[in-house]
Amino acid sequence: MKDVTYFFGAGASCEAMPLVNNFNEKFAIFLNFINDSKHLKHLIADCSAFANKIKAHSTFDTFFKKLFHQNQEEEINKYKTVLLFYFLFEHLFTYDELDYYDKDFIFQYKKNYKLDPRYEALIAGLLKPIKGEIDFYKNVNFLTWNYDANLLNALRNFISPEKPLNEFISGNFKDGYFNINDQIKVFHLNGYITHPILNEIDSQKENKRNSFKELCKNYGKPELKPFIANIKFAWEQKEIVFESMSKIISSSNKMICIGYSFPLYNRIFDKQFFNKINMSWQNLYIQNLETESMRNILTSDFNILTGSKSDPSITYSTSCNSFLIPIDIFS
Repeated sequence: MKDVTYFFGAGASCEAMPLVNNFNEKFAIFLNFINDSKHLKHLIADCSAFANKIKAHSTFDTFFKKLFHQNQEEEINKYKTVLLFYFLFEHLFTYDELDYYDKDFIFQYKKNYKLDPRYEALIAGLLKPIKGEIDFYKNVNFLTWNYDANLLNALRNFISPEKPLNEFISGNFKDGYFNINDQIKVFHLNGYITHPILNEIDSQKENKRNSFKELCKNYGKPELKPFIANIKFAWEQKEIVFESMSKIISSSNKMICIGYSFPLYNRIFDKQFFNKINMSWQNLYIQNLETESMRNILTSDFNILTGSKSDPSITYSTSCNSFLIPIDIFS
């Protein structure tokens, strides 16, 4: 039985996490949140510096890629720590839980969910309706460029709801990926965000606020290093991880690509997955608001759509209210 592979980009978490086109504005909300504490001056200073540097670059990936080529290891670790704190903040809070002075700004960049509910709906749809059992219609591989814990939390809610989120994350990571069970594997291509504070994701807002402020007081301390080390970029990943993922893709006959724009800085790695050898016999599904742009990229940069018999079958969808599940998965 052939596997199914889901491939997630930032758009797959847009109900809860920032996109490239609103990252600066959402980071400003985080900066305002921590800015009311005089005890966090080092964190505030580094976050402010990071915000200014990102405004001068198209994405924070571009900024980190430049630091990488300049061998600025200390700067990389400092700003990865900033990313850790920022993404933990996004996991823990909706914006209506914050005391923010500019309500119009909050409304414009509203965030109704701590975690994107479409992930949980996807897992529910992939499970056979057998009471008290966890049995998926197919073996499913998840490849994601996102740092967030949206997918892992959705899997936890069905498979191990008794486990705190951070324990579920740390307990299932082995050999560079998450081996959830015999049917589910999860690869975070850019690393992942985790910390014990994620166990408080459903706590009362005042408890979370106090815990987060206490966490911020640990900024720069050695105990944060293991969590910072989990944040990686495509150019930092080991080749063996990509070899494992290529084998997984070759065992699939369906690839569902959701919310991914094929950015240039991932191109050399994406080509290991999206190529004629891997995909000549696959059904490829693209779920994205910009289908014409996706079609042009697959043709010009990946040489997949050439009009030959070896081209994969490609289905496009612009409906993004829920994640696509091909109907023949259930047969």
